Amino acid sequence: MANDNTHDRKLIVDLGCGENEKGFYTAKAKDNVVRIDGYIADKEFKRKHGIIEQDFVQRKLPFGTNTVDKFVLKNSIRPNLTGPKRIKQLLKNLSRPLKVGGTVYITDEPTMNSPKACNKLGMEDGYDFDEYKKALLPFINSNEHDLILTASKCTDHGIFKQAELILQKVPKEAKCNG
Repeated sequence: MANDNTHDRKLIVDLGCGENEKGFYTAKAKDNVVRIDGYIADKEFKRKHGIIEQDFVQRKLPFGTNTVDKFVLKNSIRPNLTGPKRIKQLLKNLSRPLKVGGTVYITDEPTMNSPKACNKLGMEDGYDFDEYKKALLPFINSNEHDLILTASKCTDHGIFKQAELILQKVPKEAKCNG
């Protein structure tokens, strides 16, 4: 009898995947990676690569409660989350399908942020990791979802710097008490 390891598979959702495969970088071969993006114009590319077309901020994500192990958002904070309301809505949308203990991996190169997006978040133009993190913390620390910040760092790649924030879902009572 074949060994069925489907229970070991993790569901990883790459939001704002674009036309690359960054969600696959964080996945193991056995994991199930779902790619969602609402802004790819090439319909044939989306069909060929199995990308779900959806505005993942405004609409409820197509997953049941407590079913997703990890969300990956690379460079998704800037183009489609250009204001506080959208960031707040996104975190609420991620919290429902994320399993307790599941993670949200946010990475961005804020130097690429448009001045308009930076201004809406209360940031200066250009890159400053502390400023970027500070702009997101009120949304992360909100009691409207079950996510907490567990790690953050800034990596200097020479020609650009990259911010990384890792959030984790905790039981609601743990967030309220902690």
